[in-house]
Amino acid sequence: MEETRGLKIVVETESLPKHCVRVYLKGQLTWTSIKQFQMEINRLFASGYHTYEIDLSELTYLDSSGLAAFIPIHEKSREVSGSMKITNPRRLIRQIFVSAHLDCVLDIGPDKGV
Repeated sequence: MEETRGLKIVVETESLPKHCVRVYLKGQLTWTSIKQFQMEINRLFASGYHTYEIDLSELTYLDSSGLAAFIPIHEKSREVSGSMKITNPRRLIRQIFVSAHLDCVLDIGPDKGV
């Protein structure tokens, strides 16, 4: 678990298939916290994980830097025959992805209605 400037990252691998990881983001994913998020994802790739479920149910704010951080995860996971799915975004967070037309590129689950 890592926490930097309003962002908490929790990683879960138990009870998931091999090479799969669930990442929970809580707080704000902004230019001030993006480096820690990228470092954690890079650590997971280096550990052999290539299928990612990123749960945004407790993410309260996302700026353009945070939004852009999902593209390399998507691309790198596909390069190693994995995938990335974004789950449980709040309605406002999902709308940010839609406004950037990333809902056409990324696998984004339905919003959690908040």
